[in-house]
Amino acid sequence: MGCYIQKTISAGNIVEVQKYYAPRYGGQRRQRGENRNVTPEDVAAGNERRSIQRLRWLLNANFVRGDCHAQLTYRKDQRPDAEEARRRLQKFLRQARRKLAREGRELKYVHVTEYESTAIHHHVVCNLRLNEVQDLWPWGLVRGTPMDGDDYTALAEYLVKETKRTFRRQDAAFARRWCASRNLAQPVIRKKVVRADSWRKVPKAWNGYRIASQSVEVGVHEVTGAPWQRYWMRRIE
Repeated sequence: MGCYIQKTISAGNIVEVQKYYAPRYGGQRRQRGENRNVTPEDVAAGNERRSIQRLRWLLNANFVRGDCHAQLTYRKDQRPDAEEARRRLQKFLRQARRKLAREGRELKYVHVTEYESTAIHHHVVCNLRLNEVQDLWPWGLVRGTPMDGDDYTALAEYLVKETKRTFRRQDAAFARRWCASRNLAQPVIRKKVVRADSWRKVPKAWNGYRIASQSVEVGVHEVTGAPWQRYWMRRIE
């Protein structure tokens, strides 16, 4: 009897489950799709998917209800170039770090900067409240929303796409898809081999968790023809 791989990613209140067959463990396969050459566009799309996945796990592992996603803008007549914007954002982060240190807390953040085809601005996900962010940002308006403590896939997709066109440019404020504080908790990733007859078409939640029905995805691997399944569940508070 064949087996499959079950991969679980524990990140904060969210546990993501990925199930897939690997050739070494057997299992029934479907016919492969037609072979084709991998294009640069395929490579770029794969890199973007992996960037979104890594960022999603980081956000889930570190930010809870009441933290915030803030957009930091500049007054129209005082917009800086990319280098000056980088310095201002770093000053903001230093002040935020000092503020939280006085309260016995530690600043956690992820940020991106975008400026192509739009006014330069920053997106910052951090463990401050929106009013605290505004108090520390004197250069323009702060727009944003409190975090809801749920899965942050949509937010990760948005932040990665914000830098899609600019992070490789020589004049980029930050030459990364995103920047993050070094103290972020990392997701806990585990893999195990499971008997094929335990595969559930309708997954069952762990005790103390609830599966988000909209998160359940199924498909067939384009090379092996083997089925895969992905979903996430949230700890019940």
